[in-house]
Amino acid sequence: MKTFELTDLHCHLLPQIDDGARDVENSLKLIEAAYESGIKQIMLTSHFDCEKSGIQNYVEKREKALNEVSECLLKKHPDWTDLRLKLGAEVNYSPSLVQYDLKPLCMEGTAYLLMELPSDNLPAYFDSTIQKMIMRGIIPIIAHVERYRYIMQNPVMLCDWIDDGIIIQMNAESFLKKNKNLNLYFNLVKWNLVHVIASDAHSLHRRPVNLNDGLEAINKKLGDQCWERLIENSNLIFNNHSLRQLEMYCPRKVLGRWR
Repeated sequence: MKTFELTDLHCHLLPQIDDGARDVENSLKLIEAAYESGIKQIMLTSHFDCEKSGIQNYVEKREKALNEVSECLLKKHPDWTDLRLKLGAEVNYSPSLVQYDLKPLCMEGTAYLLMELPSDNLPAYFDSTIQKMIMRGIIPIIAHVERYRYIMQNPVMLCDWIDDGIIIQMNAESFLKKNKNLNLYFNLVKWNLVHVIASDAHSLHRRPVNLNDGLEAINKKLGDQCWERLIENSNLIFNNHSLRQLEMYCPRKVLGRWR
């Protein structure tokens, strides 16, 4: 198996912003765990909800947290010159998002916007809201699609979303635990219905930095081609490049299972 430097596009390592790292010390430990596992590019995607917070206030709080962490990292690990930290957000979906300038919430230096949806039902005005974003040059990345019941019950929806220009993300942890949908998760990757894997790390133990473990599980099950594609896609997004268009396989249900 080849060795690659990894990119984590979805994690909650900034201190005291959301339910992720509770302080600078924990933030440093999480970043150290990421770096030691081979992650050299980290997109710091703290939660944001436009119905609970203003964008400017969020951006200022996020910038302050990164400055504190960066200063401590520089003192503790001055030789980590290959570590790149960028600011992003995990944006809670709302139809009112299109009223705002979303550029400050995009992954830093890119047009990609990470977005979280409700778990149980596809939200109101989803299609029209996404189309308005795309028309404004925003590329939506839907976070941890395995959590959305309506997608797991009908993964053909992913084919339509990808055709519309949406990027699909899954969490590494989903490939590491026994689950009734585990085979489906691997198949979604095999069918080119998932573009990137990320850690969605929040803490050292309960929700750790496990991106490398998840990717290794995928490599063991599906082989180098899928594994390399997922790593390449994360690197491309981090550096604001477009992804290669690959042929999708849209599944059909046979005897109660998606094949």
